[in-house]
Amino acid sequence: MNDIERDLIRVLHDMPPVDADPALLDSVHARIGRQRKIRRFTVAATAAIAVAIAATVIGTAHKPAPPSPPVTHNHRDPVVARLALGQVSGMAVLGTNVWAFNRRNDLIRIDVRTNKVTLRAHVSGIWSATGGLLLSGRGKLWLAATTTSGIGRLVAIDPSNGRVIARLDRGGTCDLFNLATYVPTITFGAGHLWAICHPAIGGRYIARIDPRTDRVDARTPVIRVGGNEWIVAGPEGAWISSDITKITKVDPSGTRLDRVVVNDYRYPFTLTGAQLAWGAGALWALTDDETLVKIDPATARIARFFTYRAFDPNYTFSANRLVIGLGSIWLEGGSLLRLSATTGRVQARIGLDPNIVVVSANAVWVGTSSGVVRIDPARLPG
Repeated sequence: MNDIERDLIRVLHDMPPVDADPALLDSVHARIGRQRKIRRFTVAATAAIAVAIAATVIGTAHKPAPPSPPVTHNHRDPVVARLALGQVSGMAVLGTNVWAFNRRNDLIRIDVRTNKVTLRAHVSGIWSATGGLLLSGRGKLWLAATTTSGIGRLVAIDPSNGRVIARLDRGGTCDLFNLATYVPTITFGAGHLWAICHPAIGGRYIARIDPRTDRVDARTPVIRVGGNEWIVAGPEGAWISSDITKITKVDPSGTRLDRVVVNDYRYPFTLTGAQLAWGAGALWALTDDETLVKIDPATARIARFFTYRAFDPNYTFSANRLVIGLGSIWLEGGSLLRLSATTGRVQARIGLDPNIVVVSANAVWVGTSSGVVRIDPARLPG
């Protein structure tokens, strides 16, 4: 995608929306998967309008992007451990352990002090084709996965032995998986689990789960979300985003959406469809056109942003997920980039294709199609 096409996208996003056929959109989502999201362009625009827009964009097109700055690599190998554990779909950090969940439905505990596997437990009743998402908090571990009956469910895990100790009550009808992307929309923060529920009947809503009782203690009315969905929580509460909504705060009570919405007006990007992450005391967003945005959670104001020109000037990286930790931005997309949280510039490029990335106190852990790789950030520039 060149600069002209990118600017055309932004112009089209400012036009009034035209509803498209939901069945068609679902079909397209199913074909492309969740790593490269699509925009809902209007199919009713006339050729005359398209030509007029293109002429306007061409008249204001940016100069070609500067060449990518060289990436300095340390002479020491940053990979300090490789564990062959099969295809990893979920990871979480809990105390002095990193947990991994693979496509064989094995739950694996790794001691961060020795890089050794100290426990392996099989979780039965899980559909292995979809993998699972691991979460941790308050000394507990949870697994969000699809059961063999095809319903997304959440189970609590005893970290001492890897056994399922509870199948959480989500109000009875909450399917955790977005059927458009088959990704669980759940997070832990502010002392609770937060999930976007997809009931078989009725609209979607957010459930707040008390980890002490493993029960839903609050829920919102039906909310307007669709397509790809994200939910993330920090100390101040939870935030949501989807392909049809901007970033919105969930009231800490868990009973409604707050009126706080991150305003992207007059910025050269849209936060509709932005995926979310939490780290370094801030809310972060990755937009469809590869803009990284730092947001102050106290004010919902944009504090800083980096366009793709900072880290992907040739637009060849295909960023699909971000993690914040150890003073850096870690960007996944065919390889793993370490970016400066101040400038957005590439500090290091690691030749791994991540499925998932988590950060512990002093290491970056990468789940891949063959296992888990530990990265020592001290051996990387930055």
